[in-house]
Amino acid sequence: MALIITLGLVATLVAVIFFDLSQMRIPNLLSIILIVLFVASAFALSPSEIGVRVAQAAIVFALGFFAFMFHLFGGGDVKILAALALFVPLEHAAGVLLVFSGTLFVGTIAVLLLRNVKPMEESNWAFLNTSQMPMGLPIGLAGIISVCGLL
Repeated sequence: MALIITLGLVATLVAVIFFDLSQMRIPNLLSIILIVLFVASAFALSPSEIGVRVAQAAIVFALGFFAFMFHLFGGGDVKILAALALFVPLEHAAGVLLVFSGTLFVGTIAVLLLRNVKPMEESNWAFLNTSQMPMGLPIGLAGIISVCGLL
């Protein structure tokens, strides 16, 4: 069962990256899929651990909503981050945040380099035609690198 959950998580996070790069939006269905995967994996957790993770996701959502209000994150980014937080044990949260910071740094450099190499008018990829950072890239990469390693 853990392998199925992990594969579902990786596939969903790859879809997050693809949709954000191609459309600069993350469909709500992807957040719902992560929540369903968490519910399926929650049977292996204690009730107190489930409570901690739900509380942690609520805090991530609240902080993300605050960032959304100041146009630092998009709505899809906030929802997918909160759903991904369900998979992170509290004792690994700082490490996952560090991985996210690293992927954000590397992803930002990669996006800026790609925007300078390819003329924006000639591309169908939405991230090349905007000045915004596609946050699905670092979110997806951080999830694949750190969260999938925890399962």
